[in-house]
Amino acid sequence: MNVDDTPWVVARPIAVGPHPFVLRKRTLEQLFDDTAPRENLEDYLQALETALVEPLKVASFATAPVPISWAHLIQWLARDQECRFAGLADFRHSSSDHNSPEMAVEDCHFLFRAVTNLIDTAEQSELEKNKGLLKLRAHAERLAPLHRFSAESGLKRWRQEFPSFRQDLTGTDFLQEIANLHEELSLSAQEELNKFTEPVELLTARHDLIEVQRKLADVNGRIAQSQATVRWIEEQLANARGEKSAEELAEFAQKHFQSEKYCNQLLSSAIEWECPLASGRRLPIETTREAGAARNETLLLAQKEHENRRLQEMRSSLTPVQAEERQAIKILAQTQQAFDQQRAKLATQIATAKSQTVDASRAAGDFRKADSFVKSLDDLERQIRESQDLQARLRQDHGAALTSFSDVFARICRAMLGSDVTGTIRFKGRQISPRFEQKIDLTSAALETLKILCFDVAALVLSVEGRGFHPRFLLHDGPREADMDVELYQRLFLLILELEQAFAGATPSFQYIITTTEPPHALLKQPPYLCEPVLSAERAETKFLGADY
Repeated sequence: MNVDDTPWVVARPIAVGPHPFVLRKRTLEQLFDDTAPRENLEDYLQALETALVEPLKVASFATAPVPISWAHLIQWLARDQECRFAGLADFRHSSSDHNSPEMAVEDCHFLFRAVTNLIDTAEQSELEKNKGLLKLRAHAERLAPLHRFSAESGLKRWRQEFPSFRQDLTGTDFLQEIANLHEELSLSAQEELNKFTEPVELLTARHDLIEVQRKLADVNGRIAQSQATVRWIEEQLANARGEKSAEELAEFAQKHFQSEKYCNQLLSSAIEWECPLASGRRLPIETTREAGAARNETLLLAQKEHENRRLQEMRSSLTPVQAEERQAIKILAQTQQAFDQQRAKLATQIATAKSQTVDASRAAGDFRKADSFVKSLDDLERQIRESQDLQARLRQDHGAALTSFSDVFARICRAMLGSDVTGTIRFKGRQISPRFEQKIDLTSAALETLKILCFDVAALVLSVEGRGFHPRFLLHDGPREADMDVELYQRLFLLILELEQAFAGATPSFQYIITTTEPPHALLKQPPYLCEPVLSAERAETKFLGADY
């Protein structure tokens, strides 16, 4: 295989096997030369891209930003037999497991035009622009009514809520005034909230509760002290009665009074009640009384009775203080609740005003967006018409190229069908439409197949004559199986033979391969048109590659 005058040998496994490789600047005879440097198949494919795809005046398809590649082009040059030449843009059948990149019909016709030089960069650019304009128009047509409906719904709602407000305004102006009004309300409420401080009533209620709780703590403290005193007297009584030893009494005192250093009792009372913390201490007027005087059970009982009376009195005084505390708590809660409600009311006013500002602003914005989309539709329609007109002018400028291609197609058709039939190439929208005409347009399944064959051969011949970018390689797989008339099938071989003879003995600059079960014309039943030796499945030596696989 020669690519840009560089010979390549391409070795690929028929089934699962070794990795493919290529030899650059080598011939088939050197395939098994171990000294020849092997390269990756990707290098050969890149050479094909450079030689066959890069010369095209357009680099990507019009319907999508997908680069045109050799994998797209080879689909046209070697159509699937499973498609049975049923349509001009039918390259690959889904049952063939081809793994080729998908191509829409629009892409196939774009590829035809690119290869036959019926499109240029200006038209490609305009096609891209037109595609973008169509997308913008569809976007505007979809969103304009949505924004209009949303805006009108908001306007109706605000008119019902403020029927007498600014009746001189309509639409966006009215909604903007509503938004401004609620923004001012929000700012005013926020300013009032910033100045909001606790009232004197709340401060007084909090102070009164603190004072009552302090009084209650004092009463509870004295009750606790009195209870401890009663307990100590009981311990002394138990000692006096012989129920507890002096050591147990000392242990109790150490456990319950070791951290006590000061109390609210007078020193005389502590000595009188024989408090262990006052042991050994004397009043200034005392001179003879001993600290360790004998405990008198009768005296202890009198002391206990006296302390119980004091305890009962203190407990009686606790009830009104507790009631006073409950009342102070209730007053503070009521005062705090009233204050919190006022703050919450202002906060709610701020949140509501902000929400209404946003809602009215959004409705006004919807009006503006709807108007903008409607206005853009007129501008887009104008730009789309201008783009389509420009595309038409560009295609008209390519009239000479189209006429040239159509003339080649007409010559191929006359060679196949005779001088009574006229073949033409026309544009049908953005698609190429090859036709056979004999007073009326000729159509049938067999003629459709022939039309496709003539179109492919015409593209090849156009390139042979120095126009277009066709690689001058063509493979038609089983065209006879598409119910083509045998006489027309024979003419196809003679047409290609005549094209080869036009090179006057020089090496033809094209390659045309037909796979068929129908014998070719008698002139072609000889080398170099047939494989020599003839392949046969009778024995291994006559099979492809001369071996059983």
